[in-house]
Amino acid sequence: MKYSVIMKTARKEPHFEPFFDSYANEVEKYDEEFELIIVDAFLWYEEEKRRNEVKELINDRFEYIHIEPKPSNWCGPHKKTQVNFFDGSGAVNTGLIVCNGGEDDYILIVDDCMVMCPGYLSWFIYASKNNMSASAGIIWVKNLVVDNGIPINFDDHSLMGGSADPDESITKMEYPLVMHHGGAGVFLGGCSGTFFGYLLELNGWDEYTARYGTEDCDTGCRVDVLSAKKGHKGIWRFPMARILECSNWNDVEKGVYEWKDESYRKEYPEEHYLPSRSWLSNPRAYQERELVQSITDKFQELYDKHSFDPENDHWIRLDHMPCEWSKFDLIAARELYRSTGEFPEPNFMDKCPFSGIPLEEL
Repeated sequence: MKYSVIMKTARKEPHFEPFFDSYANEVEKYDEEFELIIVDAFLWYEEEKRRNEVKELINDRFEYIHIEPKPSNWCGPHKKTQVNFFDGSGAVNTGLIVCNGGEDDYILIVDDCMVMCPGYLSWFIYASKNNMSASAGIIWVKNLVVDNGIPINFDDHSLMGGSADPDESITKMEYPLVMHHGGAGVFLGGCSGTFFGYLLELNGWDEYTARYGTEDCDTGCRVDVLSAKKGHKGIWRFPMARILECSNWNDVEKGVYEWKDESYRKEYPEEHYLPSRSWLSNPRAYQERELVQSITDKFQELYDKHSFDPENDHWIRLDHMPCEWSKFDLIAARELYRSTGEFPEPNFMDKCPFSGIPLEEL
């Protein structure tokens, strides 16, 4: 079985080095075949520098693919919005398009600014061999200290109320320190895994959720239902498999949006894209955030209509949301990429709404 690990990032400083070190430590322990796929939006802006940095840091220690996200209506050179918004679903789908896994192989999803604790991958190997989808334990920390890829200290544990002692913090976790059936709610986009065959059948991550922010939960619901239909064991939580995500690494906040293109930089002065959530620091982004919020009820009504059986409170949707512009086809996109090296263009680029908001309003 091959394991494809999709790492998505849109940061100027994604803290590759400690993650690569921890990943190299992990993959050398096992006989299984791994590949790392880095879907990196910053390749749009400083491609040569970024590729050289990654190549130097990895130093031939493991197999990897380093690629920009596929064309999106929301960010990058093809965007139809006035500013960039990270398309998490599109980034994961990019990894699914280019990965070398087959239907019987396994897909893992991770974020940037993370470090794998020792033994992390062993739990996903266990899950894959026992018909389980899996989710690990994310621990948000500050002032993380890493030695050759091994976390040795951190503080301000946000989930547990903070502790200067990493061992004490870990033992205070609010969910059991044993694996347990978690269902769709634990399938998080920064620490999850499932069978590639599932994702092929589900047509990847639904890009309708690009700005609604539920792409991982949506995928988890569909994975959970499909697993049950196949007589498999569903999604399990492995809190022993820990990823540390640093929320304040070298004074870089989680949520940095410094990867904006040059046209954005010219239009807004430096103070409008300081490290913070973009909609808090940027007037236009804040207005767009308000617009997104204003259509939440409408979105939810449509989402519920296609996703739930209200009488039984049961999730019923497996495929993507039916809408005029979300025509992503994972299998066709993989075939196109293998034959031409190209990604499909976004559908209805001149008409595509932005999670329900007309493009002319953006």
